[in-house]
Amino acid sequence: MALPKRTKSRLKWTTAIFDLTEKSDNTTDIGLSPGQIYFVSIKINTMNLSSIRIITADIKRLVQFYEIATGMPFTWYTDDFAEMRTSSGALAIGSTRTLAFFGGDDVASAASNRSVIIEFLVDDMDNEYQRLSNITGIDIIQEPTTMPWGNRSILFRDPDGNLVNFFTPVSQEAQKRFQEK
Repeated sequence: MALPKRTKSRLKWTTAIFDLTEKSDNTTDIGLSPGQIYFVSIKINTMNLSSIRIITADIKRLVQFYEIATGMPFTWYTDDFAEMRTSSGALAIGSTRTLAFFGGDDVASAASNRSVIIEFLVDDMDNEYQRLSNITGIDIIQEPTTMPWGNRSILFRDPDGNLVNFFTPVSQEAQKRFQEK
């Protein structure tokens, strides 16, 4: 049997080994012989979260806010779209004018989020809290708190009202979760 040709795509290849040393009632139904070892290449569909995009009516103000809050620069691709890249993904900011490319103004509404928290893993959340506390216009919603899942966290709002979380894993379990990535 010929293996499928490997192509560049989102699909990744892996090899599975099936050991049929014990007879199974369904092995002969698919043409496998008991007592044999089979190597099979299969495709696995992988998906990675690439970015989160905020739609805003004042893109310059929001980009400037995130540059100050994170200390990281954005790249401007057009007057209506900017992006900040990190090792794990990107925060993209688009003006309301970009909605025309997605079906019109009814697709999304600027400054109306009440369900998403934009989270940033930081080295030392307490130092970030001190830094943010000295920046005019940062609306701290939750002072430093250690969450039940092991992250030390602060919550604040951006100028459009979106919740932002800076956190540092502090429990052994939380630290292990982020080391595995």
